[in-house]
Amino acid sequence: LRHVGKSAGDPTTAGGLRAEAALLAGLGIDLGGVHLADGSGLHRDSKVSCDALLGVLQVGLSDARVGSVFANSLALGGTDGTLKKRDLADDVRAKTGTLNDVSNLVGTAGSGAGDLYFAILMNDLTDTGRARQIQDRIVADIVAALPGLDQATADELVQAAHGFCPYSKATKGNIAHQVSATV
Repeated sequence: LRHVGKSAGDPTTAGGLRAEAALLAGLGIDLGGVHLADGSGLHRDSKVSCDALLGVLQVGLSDARVGSVFANSLALGGTDGTLKKRDLADDVRAKTGTLNDVSNLVGTAGSGAGDLYFAILMNDLTDTGRARQIQDRIVADIVAALPGLDQATADELVQAAHGFCPYSKATKGNIAHQVSATV
């Protein structure tokens, strides 16, 4: 992160975080509700929104210069990396994020135009293994409903997904909670 800062004239962690934020904002990523305490992704003071993660995913995958490298950095459902033992279809590409009481799944499903982009962030968990099962089910249910999906059905799926995890305080006081779907 200090190297990123150095390239922007400030070789400190803070300089790197400022350079990173400027780059993301310049790419059109919504940084509302985002606070990065360091570059590890493990700091308890770091906060990130679904919108920001989805923005990075969409920009990264659509960038002609790095899109294929970015896509190949995502694990394949049931095939490799952190998704090898997950109950996900092999057209799911995603990154996971896990701490003792946190389980996140951010990725895409599909093989081209009309892919589903998803970000499922769960905090204050008592059972991250169960949370992973719920995430897998959410993704599978939404992917199964994609052909011919209308807005009312999408809204029902999102509400049902939210109901799967009543023991997760989805925001942990970090970001405003929003459940939405757009077809």
